[in-house]
Amino acid sequence: MIATDHTNLGYNLKRIAAEISNLRAPAELDQQHRQRGAQLQQLQGDEFERQYRQTQIDGHRKAIRIFQEFADGSAGRADLRSWAQASLAVLQKHLQRAQNLPTTRAQVAAATMDGNEAVRNDTTSGNAGSAARPERPESGR
Repeated sequence: MIATDHTNLGYNLKRIAAEISNLRAPAELDQQHRQRGAQLQQLQGDEFERQYRQTQIDGHRKAIRIFQEFADGSAGRADLRSWAQASLAVLQKHLQRAQNLPTTRAQVAAATMDGNEAVRNDTTSGNAGSAARPERPESGR
C-alpha cells in the first residue's frame, strides 16, 4: 500500500534523524501541503480526479528528485545515502501508479464495473478508484 510505504519511509528517516543530534523530522505537514489538501477537499467529480492525479504525480516527481540527490552522495552520511537509494525504487513505483490514476469519474466507474476489485480496493494499484485517495463523503464527489 502506498500509505504503508510512506509510513515506513518516514519511520526509517526518523530513526536516522534521531541519530543526528541537530536534525529533527517534521511532525506534521507543512503549510503548502495542508493548503493543497484543503483545495482538493473542495473539488468534485472529474476536476477532483484530475487534480488529485496531478498532485500525486507532481509530489512523487519532486520526491524522486530530492531522493536522487541524497542517493548520489549529497547526503554525506552513508546511512542516509543508503536509505535514499533504497527508497527510490518505492517512489518510482508510486509515480507509475499515480500516472495511471483515472482522470474522470467515468474511468473510476468503468474500472470498478469491469469487476476488477483490485482496482477498487487496492490502494497500491495506481488504477484505483476512491480507495486510492483520501476518503471523502460520496455526496462531495
